[in-house]
Amino acid sequence: GCEPDFVRVMMAALAPLSAGHALCGAGGGGFLVALLRDGVTAGDARAALEAADALGASEVSFHTAEIDEEGLRITIGDNDEPL
Repeated sequence: GCEPDFVRVMMAALAPLSAGHALCGAGGGGFLVALLRDGVTAGDARAALEAADALGASEVSFHTAEIDEEGLRITIGDNDEPL
C-alpha cells in the first residue's frame, strides 16, 4: 500500500483485535476505522498500539460508535406499527 510506515504499524497491531479496518481520507490526517471484535475495548486497542511501539500512539484519538442492528423505524401518529 501507499500508507505511511506509522499507519502500517498501527494496522498490523490492530489486526488481531479487529474484524476489519479501513483507511479513510487523503494525506495530511486521514482516519483509520477499525471494527473491534466482541469484547475488545478502545483501551485494548490503545495498549496494542503502545506495545507495538507505534510512533505517535499517544497522539492517536479514539472515537466510539455502535452499529444499530434494528435500523430506521418509521411510524405514523400513535400507531406503533412500522410502515
